Amino acid sequence: MSILKENAIIQHLSSTTQLASHPNILPHLLSLNSFLDKLTEIFGDKFEEQNAKKALDACKQGNRTIGEYESLFSSLVYAVDLTKQSQCNKYWSGLNIKILEVAL
Repeated sequence: MSILKENAIIQHLSSTTQLASHPNILPHLLSLNSFLDKLTEIFGDKFEEQNAKKALDACKQGNRTIGEYESLFSSLVYAVDLTKQSQCNKYWSGLNIKILEVAL
């Protein structure tokens, strides 16, 4: 059901009524941000994969333990379409070389 039709039904209005002259009572029609959040909820975030790729590119071990880094990496990599080899390359490129040198 469309958002505007739902708003009309709640107010017991016909869908052919001039809806612009009636108030919006649904919470997601009360502000632009609420409306955009509702659209994203319905249709998804069109930048989701792009944002996930940026987050994965920025994912570095830093001072994290291997376990913490692996957990963070795993939470990001699922949303990006990469081959297994590319995933491995990304993982290795994010490791902190100084920590690896100490460990070896």
